[in-house]
Amino acid sequence: GTDGKDGACPGYFYAMGNTSSSMLDRPIPFSVRVNSGGLISYDSNSDSITLKKGHTYNVCFNGSIWVSTNGGDKETDFYVWLSDGYQELNSKYSTYTQAAVQDKKYFHMQVPMVYSRFYVADSKDVTLQYKLIKENSYTHVDSFHCNLTITALNYLANIRAYSGKLEEGSRNLLEVKERMTRKIAERLRFLPSETRESYLDNFLDVTFRMTAYGFKAGHTSDEFTENAWEALLLSKGLLLASERSSYDIIKSKGSSEDMALYGKVMNTQRTLAAMESRFGSDSDAAKEASRQLLLTDAKLARQCAAYGNVGTFLDIDANAVRSALGNHDIIVDMADFKSDDGSHAYYAYIVRKEAPHPELVRLCVESPQDSLRYGFEALANGVVKTFLASLSSKLQHGGNVFLVPSGAFHMIPVEAGALTDGQLFGEAYNIVRLSSARDIVGINDKDINHKKRLSAYLFGNLEYGNEYAPLAATATELGNIAKALKRKAIVHENSGPEGTVEAFLSLGGESPDLIHIATHGFYCEPTGSESKSDAYRLSMNMSGLIMAGGEKLTAADIAAMDLSGTTIVSLSACETGLGHATPEGIYGLQRAFRKAGVRYLLVNVGEASDVASSLFMAEFYKAVVRNGCDIHDAFRKARQTVRQRYPDPYYWSGFLLLD
Repeated sequence: GTDGKDGACPGYFYAMGNTSSSMLDRPIPFSVRVNSGGLISYDSNSDSITLKKGHTYNVCFNGSIWVSTNGGDKETDFYVWLSDGYQELNSKYSTYTQAAVQDKKYFHMQVPMVYSRFYVADSKDVTLQYKLIKENSYTHVDSFHCNLTITALNYLANIRAYSGKLEEGSRNLLEVKERMTRKIAERLRFLPSETRESYLDNFLDVTFRMTAYGFKAGHTSDEFTENAWEALLLSKGLLLASERSSYDIIKSKGSSEDMALYGKVMNTQRTLAAMESRFGSDSDAAKEASRQLLLTDAKLARQCAAYGNVGTFLDIDANAVRSALGNHDIIVDMADFKSDDGSHAYYAYIVRKEAPHPELVRLCVESPQDSLRYGFEALANGVVKTFLASLSSKLQHGGNVFLVPSGAFHMIPVEAGALTDGQLFGEAYNIVRLSSARDIVGINDKDINHKKRLSAYLFGNLEYGNEYAPLAATATELGNIAKALKRKAIVHENSGPEGTVEAFLSLGGESPDLIHIATHGFYCEPTGSESKSDAYRLSMNMSGLIMAGGEKLTAADIAAMDLSGTTIVSLSACETGLGHATPEGIYGLQRAFRKAGVRYLLVNVGEASDVASSLFMAEFYKAVVRNGCDIHDAFRKARQTVRQRYPDPYYWSGFLLLD
């Protein structure tokens, strides 16, 4: 397949590169040995490589570098890394080489430099220009030699499709999926958290293209469908699961120094997000924060790899998920795909315990004119009505429907949508929202009702100062909730000036069973001009809750907490379920509490009526504590009570329970 003619790849590039100390911080020159397919070009004048748009490329470096350091009478380290001139942070994380030098004035060693990653040249060409960068005056690069291999991968399936060779394209996509799955399984353990994002972005691109391609090629319930769903199962929530796994490993096996290092990574991530939102990612302050994050995150990754494998959750595969289903349970695992014409198609894999393969269905298509809105207003949209009609025709009564949303449907309360017979979707079926189908395994392991005595922390009726309007109705809300909980819980109320950011952050580690917060929320969408990783960080810093004194508790602050012992957090405020929609889920408060380890999260994706919210929350806690209902039954009972008293969907439809 090296000539790109037998279907293994549509383009292939092989070159040899070398440089010396005199070429540091200058582009590495390459001697091209093979270049076929017309997709990859090399400019010898600028020593740059261009990857033609419309394909995904696998770029592999394999070489070694002779490095020396001369710190005179000082004890010093050497630092060197490979820049790609395109997404420097990702290449820096992957190639950063550091060694401590002690008791020697001069030190010389050979270090392997291996680099492999995927580049998605979707709507525009990608230009790469590789350089070796040193980070202090004592570091010397004596020589560098490498082999460079670039392979154009999965978009060959589109070429096959256009020529009518759908099955050849299907085989190509399966090959790419297998390659990328192996790489993730092999390398996840050793990758710093920031580097994992680039792996996930590229794998998600393959995953969603497999869904759209499979539907077009007629693979709606066969081996290809199974592979496409396996890819989706692996990719959804991968970053979140690996981050939680890293923390659990450090907490259970690491030292106090390791925990301090984890805290430093979290703090540096928040600092970097604040720098980027205030000064921009190119500012000196942001660059220095980025450098500090690189060092601490790489060190933490090495510690985690020594203690255990952060990727053990990958063992929860399709077979494990099916085995955890009840006989009448169904998984609705959604995927979405944006076409070049601006339309946005939503698909779902319908997974049943007894079926050998999932069923792939297209639920609805959002045109550029439809513009799906969030919250209860979206329920009147024809796209959502089509979604409900298409999905309900595939479901059966009597079991759980595990809904794993994608795109806008993370923030649309479809449970409150009306079916053709007038019944609510969430009443006709027992809907359980998940961020990943992997969460089905062990879903019943944590039940609040087995405890004889609960701990509950309530925040509300806060004094904000002059900047924010007081929420007087939350005083009644907290009183009603405290009354409902007092038979079974030790209740701690934080109101007035006491409900501070500091008071909330102090719950980390203590992790009470229940946390209720009735206050203002805030969220600002990133501009869209940022890179994906920058947008993720900014979303966590630009969303949160207003606490006493008008202080802001950001999602980034919450994400750094340990609330793994907390069963449920209820956010009684407007639009607390909103955030930046990504294939990983919603970056904002949803993401924050999930990363902190909370089991259930109760939010509102619309505007909230003070009276209706107070009633909903009181009825919810009453059902849990007094009536012994599980969390899902309590949620449904509370929503039904509010609906009976206030029939307008404005009052009750925006509440979502996230598992």
